[in-house]
Amino acid sequence: MQTIREAIVAVLAQDHPMTVRQVFYQLTAGGVIAKTEAEYNGTVCRLLGEMRRSGEIPYEWLADATRWMRKPTTYSSIESALHHVDQHQLGILKKAELEERRGLERIAATLNGSGEGTS
Repeated sequence: MQTIREAIVAVLAQDHPMTVRQVFYQLTAGGVIAKTEAEYNGTVCRLLGEMRRSGEIPYEWLADATRWMRKPTTYSSIESALHHVDQHQLGILKKAELEERRGLERIAATLNGSGEGTS
């Protein structure tokens, strides 16, 4: 098992980040393990998990594009948060003003009987 661990570190040190499957194929191509589901799940997946948790390999060395993360919006400062809120509210106000202007133009066009200004 130590030989496989050393091979995993060598593969990832040479090129990272890699997916678990990429590590698996590198190990099979190098003749370190057999190309079987048992080796994939029981050896590579298990060892990579253990090695990440123990600190033998950094978390950043493994790519996991399948994880979907929901994160709240965060800001570096109160000022940054307030600026974002101000910009958002300004956008809402501008949209409301535009809609109000269009509504007034429709009313004016209707009153004038011209039909212009309607959309």
